[in-house]
Amino acid sequence: MKADDDVFLRLAPLELSLHPLQRLDMYNGFVIPCTSMNPFVYYMSGMGFVLSWDLVDWIGEFNIARNNTYGPEDRLVGEWLNMGSKAWICDYPGTNGRCSHELILETIAVHRLK
Repeated sequence: MKADDDVFLRLAPLELSLHPLQRLDMYNGFVIPCTSMNPFVYYMSGMGFVLSWDLVDWIGEFNIARNNTYGPEDRLVGEWLNMGSKAWICDYPGTNGRCSHELILETIAVHRLK
């Protein structure tokens, strides 16, 4: 998992959200832009996202990532996976397409705690 330094992670809800997901080819986070709710169009927010180990290994080995390193890391990861036809993308549950909302029991990450 990659998370910003101004994110508080709630590990129990994080674990529960990941438990039912597949272990291979998995990219999980909060889709950007948050109003789209279409995880196949853009990328996961840099506040925090999870990649399965096979994707981390693929990024380290594949030339798409090596030759495309300029820009925000969250957007780049999304581009790499898209160009490589990789990743099953999921969105955090309970987000309802809004960037900011009240804390809910299933809240996994709280962002902007600087």
